[in-house]
Amino acid sequence: MGYVTVMATVESRKESVLMAHLLRRAGFGATPHEMDRALSLGYDSMLTELLNPDHIDDIPEDLIRRYHVHLSDPNQGCHKPDIYVQGTWHG
Repeated sequence: MGYVTVMATVESRKESVLMAHLLRRAGFGATPHEMDRALSLGYDSMLTELLNPDHIDDIPEDLIRRYHVHLSDPNQGCHKPDIYVQGTWHG
């Protein structure tokens, strides 16, 4: 194994470690497929994508009710925070 091959391996390992750290800190880690995609994009492009998503995550109503009981009226279903005003439900 030549010096250039070893250096490429070391640099590749550093990139993998940095990318894994970024994906753990900015999200919930990555599957092997997501890690491969992130490495192919590069650190700067992946960071830009994480900070500027092209879609809005839609949270299922059952998760909102499960973790934010105060946002849920059992008689009306789940209500988003914008309809909860001064302790009364408007919906």
